[in-house]
Amino acid sequence: MMDIGSGTTAALAASGFAREARGVVPVASKTEAPSDNKNTLLAGGNEPAALAKRAKAEATSNDKKMLEGLSEQELAQVRELAARDREVRAHEQAHASVGGQYASAPSYTFQRGPDGRQYAVGGQVSIDVSPIPGDPEATLAKARIVRRAALAPAQPSAQDRAVAAEATAIEQQARIEISANKQAIAAQRYASVDRDLASFLGGDDLSPSGSAKKSNNQETGTVSFFI
Repeated sequence: MMDIGSGTTAALAASGFAREARGVVPVASKTEAPSDNKNTLLAGGNEPAALAKRAKAEATSNDKKMLEGLSEQELAQVRELAARDREVRAHEQAHASVGGQYASAPSYTFQRGPDGRQYAVGGQVSIDVSPIPGDPEATLAKARIVRRAALAPAQPSAQDRAVAAEATAIEQQARIEISANKQAIAAQRYASVDRDLASFLGGDDLSPSGSAKKSNNQETGTVSFFI
């Protein structure tokens, strides 16, 4: 297994990837519940809907109060952390989505912002790059997926490119094995034809069966077959 990810500096996480952590912070969330759910939740005086609406309003109010108490420098840091959080999550999700069955779920390294929230500042996705024993065709298909997964983010990291390079090497080796297998199969077929032909030439005349007969020309050394 190898790790691919956005990475962070040592000050932010112990991922070991030399990538600058540019913090970004979403200031406040304004998402609303889907309209088709509102009627269902509110029908018949459903209490959970009212409680959810009140909790959302209180959370938004608390967020505003928290941000109002921050200095300009802290607000700038929050915005930085929010942007970094979005970037990291998009990066790792791209790896995981393309990697499919060969990729793990994203894992993140967090940093607490001045507003008290946890922001993702680094992350990684583990991906299986091992060849499939005895099946170069499957290995080739797998290596292609791994390479695409490693390069899926808009800005692949140095580690991402290293994984892509390894996957490319595995692809090349798989192609060599596939070519060798095809040549071996072809050689076996030719050998089988040669044996059948040698057996036929050295056997009895098959003309009584009506299927074939042979004519040997001793002088020219040619063999003609009539079907």
